[in-house]
Amino acid sequence: MSVTIDTADIDRVLRDLEGLKGNVRKGVVEAVQGAAVDVEREAKLKIQANKSVDEGRLISSISIRRFRRGLAATVGTTVSYAEAIEEGRGPHKPNWTSIKQWAERKGLSRQAAGAIWASIKKKGTKAKPFMVPAWEKVEPGFRSEFADKIGRKLP
Repeated sequence: MSVTIDTADIDRVLRDLEGLKGNVRKGVVEAVQGAAVDVEREAKLKIQANKSVDEGRLISSISIRRFRRGLAATVGTTVSYAEAIEEGRGPHKPNWTSIKQWAERKGLSRQAAGAIWASIKKKGTKAKPFMVPAWEKVEPGFRSEFADKIGRKLP
């Protein structure tokens, strides 16, 4: 689960960016990397607001990978369950041991854990998006800053 801030989707702009020199290139790198830091922060805040924190592995796994000499960045997570939190899951048979351990950490009874297990089996889990909303919040500012740096708007 990740969001990539990359100008590669816009071939013409990317060719121009590769040729940028000096302060303009530095400004574009600052815009891209600043947006990546903002997306990382917003995603972590959204996870907390969604009450999707159990042991903190999802939040601590969100990180930035920079590439194309700073002209692109990916903000993402490596935990296997991130997509299930972002998008939710349809009805499925959850792992009983995981549900039971989660319930114990929350101070819930075995009976409550059984009810949660049955509910997930019947209804699935609700989406609690964090990465896409983080990008949607940051994107307008990124586009504006990017346009200021190169003197034209992104398509």
